[in-house]
Amino acid sequence: GGGGGGAGASICYLCRRKFGTAEQLKRHEEQSDLHRQKVEEQRLKEIEAIKHTVLAEQQAVDKKHLKLQKRRQYAEAAREEREQEEALREAQERAMGGGRESERAGSREMENKGTE
Repeated sequence: GGGGGGAGASICYLCRRKFGTAEQLKRHEEQSDLHRQKVEEQRLKEIEAIKHTVLAEQQAVDKKHLKLQKRRQYAEAAREEREQEEALREAQERAMGGGRESERAGSREMENKGTE
């Protein structure tokens, strides 16, 4: 609308037209096909701007989500690698410790046979 008093009261800024009176402006806004067309064009532009904003926001959220997902995957892979290394270390220690233990047991058996 034109709205309000003052110097700009008789101007339709959407259609870029100046009217002699506020009544003429009001009639233009209510009856003009040009004005209706401009209002619709403006509405569509605003809808497109909103769509663009929402899309940009969604892309930012998706990008952030992907970054977090990659971080989680990296952390999970690192955790699994640490667990595998720990399991391997424990297995090696058991093999080395267990080997010595079986050597000692074998030596004791030999000693026991020799004393019987």
